Amino acid sequence: MASSAKKKKYDIAYAKTHLKRVPLDLKIEKYEEIKTHSEKTNESINGFIKRAIDEAIERDNEAQPTQQQESYQMPLESDEDFKARRDVDRLKNGI
Repeated sequence: MASSAKKKKYDIAYAKTHLKRVPLDLKIEKYEEIKTHSEKTNESINGFIKRAIDEAIERDNEAQPTQQQESYQMPLESDEDFKARRDVDRLKNGI
């Protein structure tokens, strides 16, 4: 088996066990707004959306703290993990 075939098989297996796809429908205008903003901040659209979600969760948790909350900061995704996930997405979408 060629190394690229092994990597493809590994990436698909990894995605099945570690990732959850979340489809998101946006109006074209909102997508363009997000795209423009993410380009200005030099991040991917996916990265921007994840950061926005994390910041919203953090704000919500600060506004209504509970006794059971634990302090958790999501680790930054390494370039290698990002590229592997991107490759998996491309494989799934036939790109």
